[in-house]
Amino acid sequence: MKYCISSIRFFFKAHVSIGPGLAAALFLFALIFPAMAKAGVDLNAYPDRGYAAPEFTLRDLNGKEHSLSQYRGKVVLLNVWATWCYPCIAELPSLESLSKKLKGDKFSVLAVSIDQMNPKAVKQFAEKNNISFSVLLSPDGFFQNLYLTNSIPTTFIIDKSGAIVSRVPGAREWDSPEAVEALKELTKQ
Repeated sequence: MKYCISSIRFFFKAHVSIGPGLAAALFLFALIFPAMAKAGVDLNAYPDRGYAAPEFTLRDLNGKEHSLSQYRGKVVLLNVWATWCYPCIAELPSLESLSKKLKGDKFSVLAVSIDQMNPKAVKQFAEKNNISFSVLLSPDGFFQNLYLTNSIPTTFIIDKSGAIVSRVPGAREWDSPEAVEALKELTKQ
């Protein structure tokens, strides 16, 4: 073990300019990574097609709690966005239009704002932009960590049983005839 640590020190001194803290962290990762893989931990698993959508409870702009389980039996379009994200803002009108087109068809749009600002500012933004679907708040990174979203907008389509049907990174025209028809078909299943 002493030789191993000496070799690692030599390598990092000769080839990489990092401190001893990072070197120790890399060494520990090298020890833990194979153990996790051997134990059957899927290091690439994340909420994606075929996975059960992780349960969450978040407050909306009026302080009312919403849990994903409340929407069981409905198709849910779960959109992760922020008020400062231009592509997110650009797709909001199509989400609003889709929400109105499929209203009453066992379908819901939930938009999870990851803004770290005052909830009142998000509420003002939603009112100014005539958003009628539920806007949920996750300013602390909880939702991003739960759904492992590293870019926004990201949208999850969740079926009536709570399984993720699709994970869609980037902005889309959600009210296009193709999208509306595909989501209508999903509500019939």
